[in-house]
Amino acid sequence: MSENRYKPIEVGERTVAFEADGRRHEFPRERLPKGFVDWVIEGRHAMYDLLEGKSHAPFFGSHLPVVVTFSRESSFPFNTGNKGVGLSPLPEKIDDYIELYRDTFRASTELPWEESLPMRLGAVRQFIGGADVSDEVLLSLEIFEKTTFANLCDFPIATLHYAGDGPVYRSYQINAVVQIVSPGHPAYDFAHMSRQLFEYDDFHITQTRFPYAYVFYPVEVKDKTPYPRRDAPPREEMPQEWSGMSLVWEEEVLEQLSRAPAFVQKFIIRISEDYARRQGYAAVTMETFKAVRARYMEKRGKPGARPVSHLPS
Repeated sequence: MSENRYKPIEVGERTVAFEADGRRHEFPRERLPKGFVDWVIEGRHAMYDLLEGKSHAPFFGSHLPVVVTFSRESSFPFNTGNKGVGLSPLPEKIDDYIELYRDTFRASTELPWEESLPMRLGAVRQFIGGADVSDEVLLSLEIFEKTTFANLCDFPIATLHYAGDGPVYRSYQINAVVQIVSPGHPAYDFAHMSRQLFEYDDFHITQTRFPYAYVFYPVEVKDKTPYPRRDAPPREEMPQEWSGMSLVWEEEVLEQLSRAPAFVQKFIIRISEDYARRQGYAAVTMETFKAVRARYMEKRGKPGARPVSHLPS
């Protein structure tokens, strides 16, 4: 029986235990705090309100990944925490943005803080909207020098787990080697000034001291975005024209695609996946496929439009 592959778990009123590695591992049971339960309930209400169009449930998932570090001396050898993690400028541009941010911060202190918001936003948009963003590192500030810091001093690796909002629910796991840097290092100074520009806005818990910054050097990136499961048996041979697929395609859509001439299948794949991404979809469904076909068949009827033929119906 399959149950025989699992270790027996002993559940008592106050403890839960199991046998492994020749010894007994026993842990005290603990109830979920009321505050935690209330928070989960509130989150559910917020999501239901979102679905009804009454409000939104904001969480800056792309900025606040869960950072997992290795606690080698702990019974549970992983520490987790949400930390603000941001992008870095290219090495040759980072000093320019440090200077821009410092000048902006100084000018902002001469105005009421709320009135300086357009100025501060303009500075950060100048960075994030240009071509100076590095794809080699990520940056974060340390505040409390507690478990994450101790773990990284002992064993400098971390996993960053990102989870975004629906309907796509983007999710990435980034495994990285972590460098700890101090004030005066360009990575620290940029991360610190990025925070200072918004330190006193309502969405932050104001902090007065940031002793270190972390530079995350990615060594592995995994796309964990969920997608519709396909239970149909795998095809014995994938057509060469389909090798460029990067999204999940429903079996019904693949059947439609296979009816098109081979020489246009790559084109159909490209326009279908481009459309799906723009709509925020993680898969090409029949509904998506029909929408793409309708758009391009409409273009065929417009004067001067490039004809698009052989799209399967």
